[in-house]
Amino acid sequence: MISKRYPLIEFTTVLIFTFLFFLVNNCPTLAQREIICDLTSIFGKWTLPYLFIISVSLISIFVIDFEERIIPDDLVFINFALILIVLILSSKESLFINMGVAFAASLFFLMLHLITAGRGMGLGDVKLVLFGGLFFGWPHTLTWLYLSVLIGALVGIILIFMKKAKFGKQIAFGPFLVISFFITLIWGKYLHSLLFYFLS
Repeated sequence: MISKRYPLIEFTTVLIFTFLFFLVNNCPTLAQREIICDLTSIFGKWTLPYLFIISVSLISIFVIDFEERIIPDDLVFINFALILIVLILSSKESLFINMGVAFAASLFFLMLHLITAGRGMGLGDVKLVLFGGLFFGWPHTLTWLYLSVLIGALVGIILIFMKKAKFGKQIAFGPFLVISFFITLIWGKYLHSLLFYFLS
């Protein structure tokens, strides 16, 4: 018997692909050019294939971390290598800035991991933040991480209210990083202007 999760995962993947396709092909007409539109100036016709590869790996990370509470290094480092190559070939200035942001954000999450002895943050999350920081750079990494924490906190409160979780019980953080990644990719600039207008 086929598990219900497989059609759900496939439906979600198709939905994300369709949405990305629509946005990339309608960037010139959008009132506010978002991060996803900025990528078209770098990748050109390769924007969609690149985003599809990233999306598949992130969806895989979501499912694996949700079920097994582990984020495979291979998936994270493949994404890291892809965006690193792109930055090296396209913009040396962005490379140095994004690398600095990525390591700073990752170091912060590593400190959380060490302080909480792994209960508050796993090493897989630390590595995923390293990739996301390199991808988004400044200031959108801040927006991405803020949304991740906010969504994670809201879900945690709901689960506690529904008696599905207890205070102090570890909840996989990877899925929230993945969800916030897509939200930031699509609406990052708009959300940044709302959440961090004083930094704009």
